[in-house]
Amino acid sequence: MTSSLRVKYYSEGKVIYFVIHLIFFNSISGYGQPITNDSLIHVALAQKSANIEAASSQSITHFVMKNDDGTFGYAIFIDGNMTFHQPNIPAVSGNQGFAKVTHAEAVAKLAIKKIRDGESPPSVSVEEVEWIMNNVEK
Repeated sequence: MTSSLRVKYYSEGKVIYFVIHLIFFNSISGYGQPITNDSLIHVALAQKSANIEAASSQSITHFVMKNDDGTFGYAIFIDGNMTFHQPNIPAVSGNQGFAKVTHAEAVAKLAIKKIRDGESPPSVSVEEVEWIMNNVEK
């Protein structure tokens, strides 16, 4: 059973139709099957496995950059293309960059490790950032 909702949106004299399908009994686990935690976990594990396989054949590097305010950030390149640009400290509120090059580099290396471990996009926790800032070359 599916349900559709059509919404008209007027933009610059053009009518754009958006069709939103609400699927009640069809899911990623198969036609006519309800979505379950097990099916979501299965899909997540399959995606992680595919990410690990893709990362194994990719060239992943980082570059530490100096921001205009004198702080540091980093960029991650996958096969020569800038994929992640992080001028600020991740997971921490505000727009502050790293005070030290070594901290920016350590977080960039952690993000690359997470990419290689199948996490995409890589997320860095507040605890990981705090640990790096407290334990990496003060």
